[in-house]
Amino acid sequence: MKSHLLLLMTVLLSTTVHAVDDAYAADRQELRDLMAKATEALNKRDLTALEGVFHRPYVFVMSDQTMVTSMETLKKADADWFAGPEAPIISLTFTPVLDGPATFLSDTVAVASGTCTDTVVLRKGGEMRMHSRWTATMVKTADGWHVANVHSGVSPFDNPVVGRLSGALTTMVLWAALTALVVGGIIGLLIGRRSRKA
Repeated sequence: MKSHLLLLMTVLLSTTVHAVDDAYAADRQELRDLMAKATEALNKRDLTALEGVFHRPYVFVMSDQTMVTSMETLKKADADWFAGPEAPIISLTFTPVLDGPATFLSDTVAVASGTCTDTVVLRKGGEMRMHSRWTATMVKTADGWHVANVHSGVSPFDNPVVGRLSGALTTMVLWAALTALVVGGIIGLLIGRRSRKA
């Protein structure tokens, strides 16, 4: 019984000390709210709201490595993905998850990292999920925290696009091999017949 009480007191004490030691508790909550606001803006394709979460200046490198630094480049990226004549995507839903608490480099600069599951509905049919990793740098100004930099990317080796291309390439190779086999067989038969006639 004493050991259980001692364990409980240790847990409560460590939790209290951690809460007291975390001078950035309020800032952490603001940063979580900022991530939720950015995620909502991305998922709604609300470009005005999205640009509102950014610091000036800012750099946003998207998962396809497109770099966005202004509303003009943000609109272009949105059009390329969703609205252009060759736009590949109908809808895209982001679900980011933090690796852990943000690290504060100072009272006004914090960095965070995490993963994101992107659910993509393709214009040519089908749906796929991509797993990306991101890092972000946030800056605190007079009107609160803003995102100064985000860099997102997917593995060039392990993602559904590569999987689809590999599958298509494998299918093409198999069809080419089968075609070569059939054509070779026909040519062989024709040559065999001519040889017998001769």
